[in-house]
Amino acid sequence: MKGFMKTLTIVFFIVSLTGCAAQGNLESKTEIRNDSELRQEEQIPAKKEVANPELNSDEVLTVLNSNIKKGVSSTELNLNEALSDLTSQIVNSMTEGAKKKVAVIEFSDLRGNVSEFGKYLAEELITRLFVTRKFEVIERRLLNKVLSEQKLSLSDLIDPDSIVDLGKILGVDAIVSGTITDLGKSLKVNARIISTETGSVFAVAAAEIKKDETVRNLMSQVGVVQKPKEKVTEEVEERPVEKPVERFREGLRAEYFNLPPFTDNPGALHDEPTFERRELQIYFPERKSPAPGISADYFGTRYTGMVYIPATGTYLFRLHHWDGARMFISDKLLIEHWHSGPRHDDKEIFLKGNKWYPIRVEFFKERGRGGVIRLEWRPPGSNELKVVSSSNFRTKEFK
Repeated sequence: MKGFMKTLTIVFFIVSLTGCAAQGNLESKTEIRNDSELRQEEQIPAKKEVANPELNSDEVLTVLNSNIKKGVSSTELNLNEALSDLTSQIVNSMTEGAKKKVAVIEFSDLRGNVSEFGKYLAEELITRLFVTRKFEVIERRLLNKVLSEQKLSLSDLIDPDSIVDLGKILGVDAIVSGTITDLGKSLKVNARIISTETGSVFAVAAAEIKKDETVRNLMSQVGVVQKPKEKVTEEVEERPVEKPVERFREGLRAEYFNLPPFTDNPGALHDEPTFERRELQIYFPERKSPAPGISADYFGTRYTGMVYIPATGTYLFRLHHWDGARMFISDKLLIEHWHSGPRHDDKEIFLKGNKWYPIRVEFFKERGRGGVIRLEWRPPGSNELKVVSSSNFRTKEFK
């Protein structure tokens, strides 16, 4: 009996422990559930706020910047890193835009001043773009020479028409220009890649450069101040009144030379003509003496003056000659065949309209048949070659 009671007591104790454990587990689960539910309730307002976000100004700028097609670095870089970054951005934009030939213009500050640093940037970009072997890059000195000849300054290149004209003269697809802004401890370089087909910006690049000692030295040396075009015009108008006014007449000055016998060509025409007069056109169809006192064989002719270009575009010049001839516009040799025999030579050239250009044509005849010269052109928009009219020529008055 005592054994039975002992066993019953043990069983009852075990059942009691089991019940307490079950109740504890139930309470624990309830507490966990309540904590979970509480956290979910605390998160409900946060979800509602995300559904209708209100961005502050900094966040808006961040979103806008992330949507820019060409991302640029806002981190301050040393000079070499910044140049590499700019080159990479330009290469990517040029490649995507299918551009093959580029010119880089000197960078200026926001007032149009070009420092040694602006020249250095252009030189480095030219070198680095060339090293990629992906593009043909125009030499900076050639670009500056063309700008000078066309009487253009960097400030003129904001005009799309000037960009298109410059692109045609240089034969480039794109022009890289830009500005340098002093931010105090750093410099911000903004580059624009401009299509010469439309005159508009099709891509940009930018970098921020630490202003170390090298950069400070380059920035301190101001190279060129780009003056507005209006000021240049005012300076031209302020010529001394005592300077003689040049008078022009229609046609060209024609100088004729008797030459000693020669074979193939006479060399250079000398300075002192045998006879001179004004000719209305470069058109001599006769196989005879061209002027009084000039022999029918072994003679030379030099025409000089100005030719008027009415419209901007590409002009085809054709020079018929028997024997040798050569032609210059603005002292640039366009056509040359300084040998005996009949032929005609063609040359296309892009010229800006409503301008007078210096022209010089030289011609010689050996002996026998020959002695013919005729200058024709085909203006832009025309399909017809015709003799250049006398109204398109002018020359200074001479005795």
